[in-house]
Amino acid sequence: MKIKIYKYIDGNGNEFIIENEPILSIEYNPVKPLYSSSGFYNGGEHMKKEITKRQFQDLVTLFKQISTKKEIQMKDRVKLSSLIVIQENHKQFKFIIKPYSKEIDIIEENLKEIIEN
Repeated sequence: MKIKIYKYIDGNGNEFIIENEPILSIEYNPVKPLYSSSGFYNGGEHMKKEITKRQFQDLVTLFKQISTKKEIQMKDRVKLSSLIVIQENHKQFKFIIKPYSKEIDIIEENLKEIIEN
């Protein structure tokens, strides 16, 4: 099986890792105040859980669709922009998404739903 890891880092620096090995899973690594730009922001609690094949595939499809939208991408990361990292086997691709893009809302709604259910 191909090893696939998809990372989403939101505008606050919270990291979501979706991977297919050793099991289909999502992991949330929140920013803690010490590492936030304000010194106060707290992204919450770390969590990792198993996800379904359907949830994994839906997220993969979403990330890949967004990676083709050049009009919402930027060259350098700025505050409130988001980062998508796609790793498949030994290849890695990175895409920075402009702040306030509707695609950011779509990704974050999907991730929140998976984490909370």
